[in-house]
Amino acid sequence: MNISYIIYRNILSFSRKYLAAILVVAGIVPAQAGIYYVSVKGSDTHQGTKIKPFKTISKGAEIAQPGDTVYVLEGIYRERISPPRGGTEQAPIVYMGEPGKRVFIKGSDVYDKTWNKVSAEIFAADLNRMKFTDDFYFDSPNPFKVIFASTPYGRDGAPEGIKEIAYTLGQVFVESEPYLQAPLKKEMEEQAGSWWYDLATNQALVHFKQGHSAKSFVEISTRRSVFAPHIRGLGYIHVIGFIIEHCGNQFPRNCWETRENASSGALSLRAGHHWLVKYNVVRYAAGIGIECGQRSNNNERTDTQVPAEVVAGNRIENNYLLENGCNGLKGSSPSEMTVKGNVVMYNNAYRFIGAERYEQAGIKFNTGLGITVVDNFISDNYSFGVWFDNRYTHSRISHNLIVNNQKGIKVEMGDYDFGAILIDHNVIVNNIENQYYSHDASGVLVVNNLLAGTKASRKKDDNEDVRTIEAFGQGVYVRQITVRTKSANNAFYNNIICNNDFACDMPYPAAKGGEQRFLGNLYDKGDNERVMCINNMIDKPSPLSEEEFKSLVIKDLGGSVSNVNNIFRSSPVRAHTNLVEWQKFWSSHTRHNDNDAQIMSGLNAVYDPKTMSVTLTVPNDVNRRDNTRWDGNYRSIYKLTENKALPGPFGNLQKGTHTYYMYKGLPPVKKGELPDPNAFYKKYN
Repeated sequence: MNISYIIYRNILSFSRKYLAAILVVAGIVPAQAGIYYVSVKGSDTHQGTKIKPFKTISKGAEIAQPGDTVYVLEGIYRERISPPRGGTEQAPIVYMGEPGKRVFIKGSDVYDKTWNKVSAEIFAADLNRMKFTDDFYFDSPNPFKVIFASTPYGRDGAPEGIKEIAYTLGQVFVESEPYLQAPLKKEMEEQAGSWWYDLATNQALVHFKQGHSAKSFVEISTRRSVFAPHIRGLGYIHVIGFIIEHCGNQFPRNCWETRENASSGALSLRAGHHWLVKYNVVRYAAGIGIECGQRSNNNERTDTQVPAEVVAGNRIENNYLLENGCNGLKGSSPSEMTVKGNVVMYNNAYRFIGAERYEQAGIKFNTGLGITVVDNFISDNYSFGVWFDNRYTHSRISHNLIVNNQKGIKVEMGDYDFGAILIDHNVIVNNIENQYYSHDASGVLVVNNLLAGTKASRKKDDNEDVRTIEAFGQGVYVRQITVRTKSANNAFYNNIICNNDFACDMPYPAAKGGEQRFLGNLYDKGDNERVMCINNMIDKPSPLSEEEFKSLVIKDLGGSVSNVNNIFRSSPVRAHTNLVEWQKFWSSHTRHNDNDAQIMSGLNAVYDPKTMSVTLTVPNDVNRRDNTRWDGNYRSIYKLTENKALPGPFGNLQKGTHTYYMYKGLPPVKKGELPDPNAFYKKYN
């Protein structure tokens, strides 16, 4: 029985007096549980009944015991909710926003004080008149007095040694529109729709754009968290049906060693376990939207460490994670966790790019073990779509639609045998740099995906460390850039790889490069075109000179190569091969050398953002691939029992032109817009 379906269908259909019965039937709370109502028209001196509701969610949290529900009616609540206790497996504590209504929890307050006029369009808000009540941190409760640990917008500033340029965690919203922070007063003066913070006077100078003025509705971030317990390690808490926004939180630079820079979200589980976070919109966090891990998120003065093995069993399902400064979702050292059915769009809104800005992604996990990322729509993030970093065993990225991010999926830093993480049945299309990318990572199994539509010409900015040399336009790109781990033991089976400038770009199998395996892939070119590349990125610095690299490749290709310059080109030098040469090369290094790969000239994949569908043109018949050749250990781990399969994620791949609707989840939204408040209900109706 689908709990979400029961709640959202029946609550919208029946009177509020049935709420208790519905929650009991749904199995969320036991029969003896209490329901506490919260309303913007209530009072915290009331009893929390429907007739006499509380005014703040925090009052409900103070009272709620395991099995209770804090039921929040439509309206705007400006507070940090910090539950003092968790629930139990049989009796979680539930925080629920009124279904079909917009229930906001904001990290901002309205600026309704006197403005100090500076010029016709520029006015100063005196932040000394504001209250900053979220006072639990090492530095300051006032986000404007805390500098970003790394500088956004591709610039170098105070953290990088240019002291005069400093960005703060504060935010200013005018008529619900986020204004751009200018680090220098002069820049604010020159650009309407921006603001600058004067640390000396604790004022925010706002340059109103046309149509806005000091009489406009202005909100200013006053809290660094919105929903986050002070006590770490609480379990069995459900957060359902809220719009959480305007949080002034930190960029997690070196968060594993610097407590002030901890991974802290607008909604933070704070090393919690067995949380259910569902049907929420989390947007406009300066740093992270939802934080769901253990390691490196102890940023409050009284924090204690929680054993990593405790942080397990969380579920982040059917949420909208939109326009957050760095990450939509970030977790450090969670385990056995599910991220399912979310819409993750427009994150890394602050454009963290360059050296020491390595955390940005729609969904990012550091040391995520046993993580399932499934059925999500991940699109238009100015970052990586999904990034697993520093250990990732027994994890799976499956059946997601990943579109128009900088990179589609990135895996980094893990030294494993074949099959440590499975990436399967995803549609990964039109991402700007590469569809699948990894460095210093071993043991990745990439199976039955569509990887299509990367063009090097789309690349505009470098999302990598500027000290490394990177190429773009690949369906699959693997390289080694440090000496930390290996880039070996990766396998690519039964994928459709088409409409990219280059199909694959792999490190030479020496030093830390190691063995790579290929079977059953379907390509759109490679008969004559040399679109399969071998790179010399196998260590840092590379142990092979350019001449040594060329000599080894020529030897692997049989010792005699005509037109050498056509094979060895680009900078740094790469070997560009066609399919026959590719197969011959890998036959010297692996028993899985793509010997049954198929090339179809005219194979074409077109993604339609309006219908969220892929139209695939397949000129010829495609044979099923024999999966029994794969290693039995990881076939067993991931329960891959099918003996034969067609390439790609579609299952019924046929000759001709066919349209596939792979995503059936929550609808996407435009930038700056909220979803229909009934969107969650409609999905299950």
